[in-house]
Amino acid sequence: MSGEDKSERQLVQDIKDQIARARRAQVRTSAVVAQQKDTLKRLIEIVHSPYSSLKTISAQNIKFFIKEFPELEDDAINAVYDLCEDQDQKVRKEGYRAITSVSKEQRKWVKRNADVLVQLLQSDEPEEVEVVEAQLTEHLDMDPTVTLGVLCDQVAPQDEAADDEEQAIRDRLRGLVLSFMTGKAKRAITERHANTFDTPAETVLVQGMFKAITKLPPPDVEIVVKEILLPLPSFSPSNAPRGSELLNVLLDEAKAAWKSEQPRDDDRHSIPRTRFFLTMAHEIVVERRIAAPLNLTRFYIATFGPRTVLQNLTEDAQAFVIRHVAESFSLMQDTGRNDYISIRNQLVEANSTLMASFAELRPDMKHWPACVTLLRACKQRQDTSKWKPAHTLVVACQQLQEASNQQLSEEHVQAAEEVQRLIRSLLQTAPASRQTSVAAGAPHSGPSANVAKGASANGKPNGGRVQIKRKAESPAEQQHVLHHQLPSRPPSQASMSYRPQSPAQGSGRQLPPHLSGRQNDRPRTPGGAPSGRATPVGDAEPPPPTRRPKALAAEPSVPSLLSRMALGGEKTRASPPSTIPAKRRAEPEQDQRAPYQQQQLRQEPGQRQERARAAQPDAHAPPPGGWSIKGAARKQPSPPAQDASSGSLLERLAQSDAGSGGRRKRAKT
Repeated sequence: MSGEDKSERQLVQDIKDQIARARRAQVRTSAVVAQQKDTLKRLIEIVHSPYSSLKTISAQNIKFFIKEFPELEDDAINAVYDLCEDQDQKVRKEGYRAITSVSKEQRKWVKRNADVLVQLLQSDEPEEVEVVEAQLTEHLDMDPTVTLGVLCDQVAPQDEAADDEEQAIRDRLRGLVLSFMTGKAKRAITERHANTFDTPAETVLVQGMFKAITKLPPPDVEIVVKEILLPLPSFSPSNAPRGSELLNVLLDEAKAAWKSEQPRDDDRHSIPRTRFFLTMAHEIVVERRIAAPLNLTRFYIATFGPRTVLQNLTEDAQAFVIRHVAESFSLMQDTGRNDYISIRNQLVEANSTLMASFAELRPDMKHWPACVTLLRACKQRQDTSKWKPAHTLVVACQQLQEASNQQLSEEHVQAAEEVQRLIRSLLQTAPASRQTSVAAGAPHSGPSANVAKGASANGKPNGGRVQIKRKAESPAEQQHVLHHQLPSRPPSQASMSYRPQSPAQGSGRQLPPHLSGRQNDRPRTPGGAPSGRATPVGDAEPPPPTRRPKALAAEPSVPSLLSRMALGGEKTRASPPSTIPAKRRAEPEQDQRAPYQQQQLRQEPGQRQERARAAQPDAHAPPPGGWSIKGAARKQPSPPAQDASSGSLLERLAQSDAGSGGRRKRAKT
């Protein structure tokens, strides 16, 4: 045995004896205190001994004396750290354990010692890393809140600038810490120290990871979210009070990523970082359901709703957006009614863009269940409001109908069939009305040619009757038809419903229909304007609440009796003055009467008389319902007998009217 070995053994024995005497004292007298202090100083000194055996003794015994001498704490803890950097692996391992021993004796050193142990995770020796991880786990057990805070600080990158080498060290250390937290320490964290909602340890961990998310690259964010945060009580599906906080953090990062990745040229972009954060948001909203889908759905619509934005993305990015917005919206049923309706309407407005892009995707990228969700939103809005699909949406739906008929994978066949059903229901229109069909098949001749006074823009009078557009006839055919129709004109249904009018009420003769329309063109006076409908035979007066629509005066197929009598009586009057006020006589360019009425007025009196005589075979028989000529009800005491062939009914009525008119005038004066 060499002298050097004997000296090492002697030194080891001496230090062991000194340690034993210092620890043996039961009462801490001044002598004992001095002895213990000398022992601690000796242990600090031998850390720098060339003998590993002495260093090991120092590492194993410093913990017994460091607490009693605060003035030597710094020297003692630095000595322990030196042991962790020794060249001998055995000594280093003892130094790692010594750190934990010191922390147990003095809890104020836990944070500092935990930080040192985190740095020691960078060891290249797996055996040493295993020891370091064990010591860190013990620190978690000693003070989980402080130790978790140290771990979070190491995960979140520091703000101060660093050179490339320093940054590489930080990145490597961050990965080691994440591996420790998701490996050896995961059970201790989730089952012992952060296993209760809103405890100090869990709060520190959650807040620290939220801060780290804003600075980590996407792969590390995924580890933080899935492996560290989601297993915590704050993010359990049954009680996820912090789920919305996590969603907002992820959406903030997605917004920042979109701002930097937003396409600004004609090239298509895949927006990888934006899609990553949206995938994480989808994880917690759709798959885990620990956050409400409102904010996520709103982000999709606001960001990707414009068509120009979605078209500038690659096909896989478009498919990603369409599928995720549909799946997040499908969970909106549980939200408040007002929020749901608002988001649904926004989604429906954006569907023109989404559907158009979906229709243009490759068949293997089409997710038909997402299309079903979007179409159901449109159908629901259509059923609950007056909303109608926009033209772009209709075109997109037609394209989707064609695409859904193609050969699809078995998992999408049912969804594609539902898409077809929804599109048919969404695009169905009410059958066209009869009036619309008739008007569509008739030539348009301008607003003043076929629409009578008082008629609505669609060709119907105000009373709701449909005027059937007849085939155009030549003037000769019109005269022939008019000639044969005059005797057989029955009283209209409206005239039969009028109440009989007493002689006292029948004061004044109403204008014939072909002139009443002209009169209605004039501004109404306070006294009111006469109705455009002729007074029925028998001096009947229509009920006050029911007004004859002015448009009925222009019906071309059935001229009224008064119009025929007025036309026939013009010949018997020798240059009679016009019975129509000057204001009612329309100039030729303003004459808007029906063509057949204009033709009647232009005909010679003899032609009109001959046609009227042929239309009235029995001169003594009154027309249906009686005459409505004022004064005709009172016969002369001894009327001269006239032969039926002496004149037409219109001539006799005109003569009788002329003879009685003077008497009425004298009676009134």
